[in-house]
Amino acid sequence: MPAILIVEDEAKMRRLLELNLGEDGFSTLSAGDAEAGLKLLRENSVDLVLTDLKLPGMNGLEFLQPSSGRIRRCR
Repeated sequence: MPAILIVEDEAKMRRLLELNLGEDGFSTLSAGDAEAGLKLLRENSVDLVLTDLKLPGMNGLEFLQPSSGRIRRCR
């Protein structure tokens, strides 16, 4: 089952994404900020990262730079 990491600071939006993606057959991990998302990436293998661009602290683009090597490559 493909795994998606959701990084979203708004709890309601994060939960909505978790529910909708779960119903479509995806496994999800979620974080409320970029630092928590990086921790999840170090501990888990994911296929896709879905991130908000406006996050507290580190923004979504800054989050994606160190994350790119930790995402499984699809063929």
